[in-house]
Amino acid sequence: MPDGTWPVDEEIDNLCTVDGMGLFKCPADPFCKEPADAGLSPDIDDPFNEKLTMYNMLGFDNLAWAMLTIFQMITLEQWTIVMYNLMDSNIWWMAVFFSVCLVTIGSFFLLNVILAVLADALNMVDQVQVRQDQARLLKIQRSLDRAAL
Repeated sequence: MPDGTWPVDEEIDNLCTVDGMGLFKCPADPFCKEPADAGLSPDIDDPFNEKLTMYNMLGFDNLAWAMLTIFQMITLEQWTIVMYNLMDSNIWWMAVFFSVCLVTIGSFFLLNVILAVLADALNMVDQVQVRQDQARLLKIQRSLDRAAL
């Protein structure tokens, strides 16, 4: 670390915890710190170039990212990666429970309810259009009948 670089252990391909709450405990002290605690610039910790954190696109750092992550999970897009990262860095059974409940309730129930409401709304629009077309045809037919008399 004297050269200002973050020590990288190429064998670690999981998120880890210092206190061992998750499934993966960090193997050595230099790897589980904030950059400032190690005397490094905060800019050195660049999650935008980290494949493990999905290039900082998935996470619960703030409300916007959390909503995007939850939406991505209920659409079943890479939800297992989020679950595995949560399992490695937090209490594993809570991560599994949260992820499975979110996918089950969110994806299989709520998403289908939303799609059913949209389909019903489109069906109602079609029915209104058919009624308007029938009214126009009836009006034209009556005007033709009057002209024929």
